[in-house]
Amino acid sequence: MNFDDTIAAVSTPPGKGGISIIRISGKNACEIADKVYLSNFGKKLSKVNTHTINHGFAVRQDGSVIDEVLVSVMRAPHTYTGEDVAEVNCHGGIVSTKEILSAILEAGARLAEPGEFTKRAFLNGRMDLCEAESVIDIINAKSKKAHTLSVHQLRGSVSRSIGKIRERLLTLTAHLQVLIDFADEDLEPLSDEEYLEGLKESLKDVEKLLKLDPTNTELLRQKHQMLGKEIEATKTKLETLKEAEKQLQNAGVDKNSEQFMALEREIIDTENALRQLETQASKSHVALAKITAEADKIAAGADKVYQSTKMVSGAALALGGTAVKASADFEQQLSNVQALCGATEEEMELLRDKAKEMGETTKFSAAESAEALSYMALAGWDTQQMLDGLPGIMYL
Repeated sequence: MNFDDTIAAVSTPPGKGGISIIRISGKNACEIADKVYLSNFGKKLSKVNTHTINHGFAVRQDGSVIDEVLVSVMRAPHTYTGEDVAEVNCHGGIVSTKEILSAILEAGARLAEPGEFTKRAFLNGRMDLCEAESVIDIINAKSKKAHTLSVHQLRGSVSRSIGKIRERLLTLTAHLQVLIDFADEDLEPLSDEEYLEGLKESLKDVEKLLKLDPTNTELLRQKHQMLGKEIEATKTKLETLKEAEKQLQNAGVDKNSEQFMALEREIIDTENALRQLETQASKSHVALAKITAEADKIAAGADKVYQSTKMVSGAALALGGTAVKASADFEQQLSNVQALCGATEEEMELLRDKAKEMGETTKFSAAESAEALSYMALAGWDTQQMLDGLPGIMYL
């Protein structure tokens, strides 16, 4: 990705609705928006105040009007991406949205890659990794509880909790480092119990957060790292206890004495604690490996979809409305749909039949219906949503 250029994409799903929003982000967002915007009062978007909404018309390069619009202008750094942002609000539907996006791309913007607006927000420091992950969680939330948790994460509550855990661990690490660097100084070291207690408290806090978000990779990594540290500290304690046991044996202390039996009990408790920690660490490693593997699969799939999307969108936008009607190929459009949504052959037959039905019962051809399916697949609609939603779109 090149973050020096200006990007644009449709931010609302296609279909029947009151409005569509095309977002533009980058250092030239307002200048590019000016090229497709016509004001009744001759004002330029590059000159208006930040965080304002401006009425006007979206126009093509030849000056012909596409639609009546409201354009929101937001200047860096107080925007979603941390860059200059312009959002064009037009009437809902495929045609107006596609025409305006096409005009914006012709004016100098680049079609945004999937998730690129949020990625820019992360790289520009507008949100941390946990907050960035919460954006997709909010979008995909299927219950009120899931939505609430994602909103809390977006507001930074998880990040603040992680920050407190990190601060506690840094304090413990700094204390140990000082003792190592200034070994000759008369400094009071932390006891093994104090050190272990600090690790246990941090681990408990991480486990509380994981109960809220069990697939959070950042939390899982933190838990795994802390388990590793606690295991090492417990092993050190166990070695110290066993060394003390040897010293008592060498000194001829009776094994039935209270002192010896107390030491034996502590050794047994420490060995049990070590086994529990190692079991937790093993489970944590497996969970982290599974999530990482799944993330790699998703990333690979997203890249494949993007490459397909780029070909489909580039071709459709370059051809324009009339040319698409003249040259669209029915099977090629359906092939694009399958590449985008990964539908099975059985599902593709249902989509093929639905597109043909729309070609027979509406003023649009079957190929144009298939093109509409491409845009729906591009927006992330599943097969059933496309089957249910296509008639509404074609009857607009």
